[in-house]
Amino acid sequence: MTTLNSYAAQEALDTARNAYRSTSVGFSPIWAAFPIMCVSPSFYPLISWLIRESGQGVPLEFLPLAWLFVAAVLVVFSVVLNPSGGQRGFQQRWGIMMGVWAALYTATMAMTHFAFTDSAAAFWWAVVNPILWLVLCVVSFVWETIATKKAKEHLDG
Repeated sequence: MTTLNSYAAQEALDTARNAYRSTSVGFSPIWAAFPIMCVSPSFYPLISWLIRESGQGVPLEFLPLAWLFVAAVLVVFSVVLNPSGGQRGFQQRWGIMMGVWAALYTATMAMTHFAFTDSAAAFWWAVVNPILWLVLCVVSFVWETIATKKAKEHLDG
């Protein structure tokens, strides 16, 4: 067994700390897709209302799905770039946010097609729904920012 002097031990600890910092803490690039995932369904009630009011065809209704496809491509791209999954706890936060997203998406689709069939209610749903999506988007970024800041403090502290 080799005996280390204090200088060599400190150098080894600094190297390990720097390597850990460079790989574990930071804002995950997968969050770049989340605003797109929140914006696309937020426009769906408005598009549906406009289609109903104008009597136009269905093609505009597929526009939010195109944005969801772009977000899905970004998610896959982010996973390919960072296969380790990011910092500890990211998978849990992402899973919770995706669960909330799925619930709000289901509510958006159900309310748009079944609950608000008259013009006035559909219009107000088209106004209120984007606010709900904005709140979800902001809460997710605030939560991730706080978690990233705590992880950095834990490393430095």
